[in-house]
Amino acid sequence: LNATYTGAAAFSIQTAPTVNSPTPGASLTPNAGYTGTGGGTNLLTGGTLPVGGSEQITFTVRVTPGSKLGVYNNSALASGVGTDPSNVGTTTVTDQSQDGPVPDPGNDGNPAIHNVPTPVSFTENPLIKTTKAAGTPTFVTPGIYDVPFTVTLTNMGDTLLNGVQVTDDLTLTFPTPAIFTAQPGIAASVTNGTGSGIAPDSGFTGNTGFTNLLAAGGSLNVNGVVTITFTVRVRLNGTGPAFTNNVLGSGTSPGGIKVTSPATAPVTINNPVIGVTKTIGAGPVVNNGDGTYDVPYIVTVNNPGNVLLTNVQVAD
Repeated sequence: LNATYTGAAAFSIQTAPTVNSPTPGASLTPNAGYTGTGGGTNLLTGGTLPVGGSEQITFTVRVTPGSKLGVYNNSALASGVGTDPSNVGTTTVTDQSQDGPVPDPGNDGNPAIHNVPTPVSFTENPLIKTTKAAGTPTFVTPGIYDVPFTVTLTNMGDTLLNGVQVTDDLTLTFPTPAIFTAQPGIAASVTNGTGSGIAPDSGFTGNTGFTNLLAAGGSLNVNGVVTITFTVRVRLNGTGPAFTNNVLGSGTSPGGIKVTSPATAPVTINNPVIGVTKTIGAGPVVNNGDGTYDVPYIVTVNNPGNVLLTNVQVAD
């Protein structure tokens, strides 16, 4: 098997050889120590096979193909000792395997000239799923809010994913005049599976060139889920209340197939604000000549926030 799986990441014997004996008198013995490498390439420890006999040897090989999905060509070599044509001695006969169930497809009585190897190739069906949700904004100071975000990245395919990543360009979510700042404390954890090298990217800011939420080099096994949490502080500067956040999750299979998954999260930051000013009116203060004065006032109430104000009142 070493010759067969050259280029594969690894292989091992998953199920040891067993022998099915449909022919009476056959007595082939499987080799429980078969490894397919070095001195362990014999599937049998010995036995006899009567004229017209046929036995099947079955075993299972577990292959980690890595970047090479195929084709892998495999051939087995059978040998046995029989009486030679002179009937006075013995001779060893051999045959290299022919792909398929018939050893002599030419019906020429010479299986040895039919030795097409048995090919095997592997398929991958990588699939990744990204979701994102925005939590409830927290008031910091007027016009400034902290928005918590949660991103999940799930390996829904049938193969390991390498280089898993999520990108989040916050300049598209909170365009100017809004100002945003990614807060310290971004976290990433793996559940429902295993991953390797999964860690948050401490350099994430959400600005162009710094949109990666995960550090480079992480991998995620089948069914694995990465959960990323972080908080963004937003100074609205008159924007909102509705924003849209888009992220893109990605990963690459061992065979080099890249898969991506976008996700969108609506973000609502309600910023109710009321303002009031009071000035002396355009006209002068009037002296009524009797010790009283008329003072004209102008009160202006305004809504500098981003949501409708109801039940508006001004008390003086």
